[in-house]
Amino acid sequence: MKNFILCVMCVSLLFAVGCNSENSKKVENQHNSNAIHLNDSALMLMQSVDSTKIRIAIHLLDSAISIDTIQFDRHRFYWNKAGAYAILGDSVRYEKDMETAMSLLPSDNLLRLVFYGKKYKKANKSDSSAYYLSRAIFLCDSLLEKKYDESVVVSKVTALSLYKGDMAAKRCLTEALAKHPESVLLSTINENWNYKKQTFDGFMSNWQRNGIPIEESQSYETEN
Repeated sequence: MKNFILCVMCVSLLFAVGCNSENSKKVENQHNSNAIHLNDSALMLMQSVDSTKIRIAIHLLDSAISIDTIQFDRHRFYWNKAGAYAILGDSVRYEKDMETAMSLLPSDNLLRLVFYGKKYKKANKSDSSAYYLSRAIFLCDSLLEKKYDESVVVSKVTALSLYKGDMAAKRCLTEALAKHPESVLLSTINENWNYKKQTFDGFMSNWQRNGIPIEESQSYETEN
């Protein structure tokens, strides 16, 4: 259950990640146009599941990472690189690059908080896990007080599932769905609540089936 919610969150919240960090804080410096071009070329190759094209995409992303020093850009490149490894079925390299991508997000980013909460829970470091997950839940509540956002609801359900258990998470989901029955995302999570086969392989097939959750360069912003 916990892996399933995290899977859905990773796919659905991709664009929220960039927006939540104050519109990427409008990045202080000029983006490296060559790096962005390499990223765009990699994304085009990643629309295919052909392993040769995916490996070329990884090479292009490595080149983009090597020439771009802007933290926000590098987050996107590592995220996309993790996606390429997910398509190849390489869980070790996927995890490594995904963690690097998360580490490049602001410390108060919701997706980052949940990611590290899960990471430390998996490592049986309960104090560290509780620290990140409690912060994530508090942040979700603060954001939801201002306005409804289903991506934030999913983050809260995920954090609750990891921190307080499925009963608390399901209660949160049920309450949100009662208020917003039109939400396809929340309905999907509710309908698949007992679906247990969301391991890395399950995440990978979801990644391939629903389209790669990429960080597109179109959303880059530069400050004049």
